[in-house]
Amino acid sequence: MKVMKFGGTSVGDARRIHEVGTLVKATVAREPVGVVVSAVSGVTNHLIDSVAAVLKGKSPDPFIAGFVAMHGEMLTQLSRQFGAGFFRDPQTEIDLITKDYGNLLNGVTLLQECSASILDHISSMGERVSVHLIAGVLKALGLNVTLLDPRQCLVTDSVFGNASPRMPEVEKRFEPYRGRSFEVLLMPGFFGADAAGKITTLGRGGSDFSAAIMAAALKADSLEIWTDVDGVFSADPRLVPDAFVLEEMSYPEAMELAFFGAKVLHPRTIAPVAALGIPTIIKNTFHPDNPGTRIHADVEQSRRPVRGLSVLAGVAMIGVSGAGLRGVPGVAARVFSAIAREGISVILITQASSEYSICFCVSENQAQKAVETLEGEFSLERKAAMVDAIEARRELSIVSVVGDQMKSRRGLAGTFFGGLASADVNVVAIAQGLSERNISAVVGGGDAERALDEKSEFQKID
Repeated sequence: MKVMKFGGTSVGDARRIHEVGTLVKATVAREPVGVVVSAVSGVTNHLIDSVAAVLKGKSPDPFIAGFVAMHGEMLTQLSRQFGAGFFRDPQTEIDLITKDYGNLLNGVTLLQECSASILDHISSMGERVSVHLIAGVLKALGLNVTLLDPRQCLVTDSVFGNASPRMPEVEKRFEPYRGRSFEVLLMPGFFGADAAGKITTLGRGGSDFSAAIMAAALKADSLEIWTDVDGVFSADPRLVPDAFVLEEMSYPEAMELAFFGAKVLHPRTIAPVAALGIPTIIKNTFHPDNPGTRIHADVEQSRRPVRGLSVLAGVAMIGVSGAGLRGVPGVAARVFSAIAREGISVILITQASSEYSICFCVSENQAQKAVETLEGEFSLERKAAMVDAIEARRELSIVSVVGDQMKSRRGLAGTFFGGLASADVNVVAIAQGLSERNISAVVGGGDAERALDEKSEFQKID
């Protein structure tokens, strides 16, 4: 069987939803299909913005009306295509979800506060609606659809906003569907539920991750992620005009590129499928005949050591330094244990051999929390002047080159940093893993575009 995931632009209007149905029907003619769908493009932002707005005193009514309108026109158009009978079931479900949304948003308005749990509940409503639109189309096309509720089958921890699956329990919940004869197993992406049944989201773009979890739980033969681009590009084509679609890449290369800013993949998508060797193909809904990018284990060697170039913007660097750190065991453990307790994700780490300082990167929106956490952790050392003031340097980007074969090419790091120097880019920090699959440089946010353009020559290294 195959799992197919369709993103927000792929279900952006009635015509595109119909095209998705056609793609699924053509696949069902060959094999059973698991389908995961995102919210209609723009809906999740609308939901999150509505919470922020009512917390500032705005009325919830325009947002509730906007939510209805964003789906109502699509439902009307689909009813014209498939007949009045199409309208009934999706409309009933949409009405129930809209009522739930209105109740929660009115509650936030009255209380003037919104917990992470409630925000996740509201954020999930776009997928909960779009899945009923897709289900209606698939049924109208004559397919037998089994609808799955992630609250029942995708069990997660309770880290709201960035939950992780409890895979042993997830596999147990999906077990009844493995090997069972079905045509379409349909599930909304982006969310699951914790052990208490509270809705949790998997992070922005998390529908990719949902699809990978489904593929792994069902032991699928392949995973297809359908989006609005032809595959994974060698670099951001908006910054590098001669960037091209990669025919294939390894799982580690895909994970590195996704983690360091390649937006076509959610950073956590690859791990579940890589563990089982499930090939993953990135395809374009608008050009379905294009081959896309195949991510798998048996990648042919390329003459180019660099598979891709990426920029991760919106980064801050936190530094912990001081004479009192030199030679003191356990300092790094204290730093990262404190950060982990607060649920802050570390992107990159670098430490001087003098042991005088430890630096690491986090998302800018977590920088202040990281600083406050470490000020608390090292409060005694700060009072004793053993540790300097802990500060965040903001408005940075991480520029990375990624490739499995970089370790076999001498002088590549020199070329990388030489290219940055020739572009007049100041390097704030550097990092390279033992695998030599990735070389990263932290640069000023304003330098990132110029750096990437200069580095586009790496694709031509022989």
